[in-house]
Amino acid sequence: MNVKIIYPHAEKKKIQRQDVIHWAKWPFLLAVIACVIVNIAAGPPAWCLISIWSLWMVWSFFISPALVEYNRISLWIRFITSSSILLLIIDTLFPAGWSAAVVPIVDTGGLAVASILFFTDLERQKQNMMPLLLLLFSCLFLSVSGLLGGRMTWEIIAAGALAAAVLAVCIAVLRKGLIRELRKRFHT
Repeated sequence: MNVKIIYPHAEKKKIQRQDVIHWAKWPFLLAVIACVIVNIAAGPPAWCLISIWSLWMVWSFFISPALVEYNRISLWIRFITSSSILLLIIDTLFPAGWSAAVVPIVDTGGLAVASILFFTDLERQKQNMMPLLLLLFSCLFLSVSGLLGGRMTWEIIAAGALAAAVLAVCIAVLRKGLIRELRKRFHT
């Protein structure tokens, strides 16, 4: 007598996002605690801040990315912002004075790439305009503060000029669509 097995074969369970977060959080937390303890034992400077921010970047971009603003423009701008903050932390802890030149260059390059991403697919990306506008206004703020602080270098001028040009193109291309998108974001 031949017996046929009628039960389905057990399939391998795919690793779910929640499982990755559950198992990855403990090594990350232990790494943060170890960095702080070793830094306290070793003494100043507080290099653990660089390690903690770098761990936060890895966690927020690879392990547990934000799902609400999960589009190419928002991810790129979050990456540029996090990188600029990391550069400022490094320059603050190990003062060399280079962040005044490097951060505007990184922001200008990030704004250029975000603008290209925005304008190459304008119809779909209109809803992702807020991160671009926030980066625009931060570059404009950087430029104005450099002007008022007497530190007008070519990097700050380039950041302000590109931000003003992209803002002018946004206003010219989107016109009423810009106001409509802003109303959607700030409705009450």
